[in-house]
Amino acid sequence: MASFSKEIVIDVDRLNKTEALGMSIRWGDLTKAVSKAVLQSKIVQGIVLAQSHHTTTVLILSENEQGLLETDVGKMLRRLF
Repeated sequence: MASFSKEIVIDVDRLNKTEALGMSIRWGDLTKAVSKAVLQSKIVQGIVLAQSHHTTTVLILSENEQGLLETDVGKMLRRLF
């Protein structure tokens, strides 16, 4: 079984910023960076594992839909807090 590992460093200052529940939430679309890593791997079939090494980071897999953060994620955060 083939495997490939690639560290993708994200510059948080270049991410989108949204205020919700008195918190500053930074978010961005990582699709291009992950797709580039998959192409570099030369692996044609398999799965991608994305993880963060930071304890306060959340990775959400979803369509890049305009209202996602402002509506759906915002509602979820209000229920949690």
